[in-house]
Amino acid sequence: MTRAFSLFLLLSLLLGNTACVINVRDQDGKIRREAQEDSEHWEDSAEEEDHEFRELREAVEQARRELEIARLDMQANELETRLKLQGAELELVRAQADLENFRTVRAPMMRQQTEQSLQSSRDSLLETEEEMQQLEMMYGADELADATAEIVLARTKRRLERARQSLALEEMEAKNNLEFDLPREEQELEQAVQEAEVGLANARLEIESSRLSAIGAVEEAEQALRQAEEELEEAEEEE
Repeated sequence: MTRAFSLFLLLSLLLGNTACVINVRDQDGKIRREAQEDSEHWEDSAEEEDHEFRELREAVEQARRELEIARLDMQANELETRLKLQGAELELVRAQADLENFRTVRAPMMRQQTEQSLQSSRDSLLETEEEMQQLEMMYGADELADATAEIVLARTKRRLERARQSLALEEMEAKNNLEFDLPREEQELEQAVQEAEVGLANARLEIESSRLSAIGAVEEAEQALRQAEEELEEAEEEE
């Protein structure tokens, strides 16, 4: 009886120790798992935080690039609009010079040339008429039957008729030039001046509009950069 009891006690101790060992192992495994989970969670958090910082830094760099682009665009726009303004000013100066030249030089010269041409044609007609009268006086009624006289008189009459027709056509052309062509050309030159004035005014408005737009783009880019830098600074302070 005593030996059996001893065996029972020994078996009980062995089973108890085994249970304890198993329990300890279970506890140790649980602790290890929890530690591993905590480590993985910390690594995920650190990785997520690094990713957030990268995004913030990239946002700052992108904002800086966009600001630089906006400033370059403003400089290019300023140069382009300045050239447009100079072109519009030159166009107006040329249009005004053309109008002034027409009024003071070309129109008076064309009128004078027309008058001189008409006067030359009138003189030519008058001379032909005088020549005809002289021939008629030279050849008397008795000599009109002479063949040579008839040829001379007929030829002079034809020249006289052509001179009258030429003068009539030239007078019509002179009237058209003086009363239609010259006034119309002056109106066209005046219109060119007005269009150049409008073009210059529009160029100035476009310059101001472009300038304000470029300034707005730069200010917007500057604001975006400040905001990105502030967000990055806040994130670094929170770390």
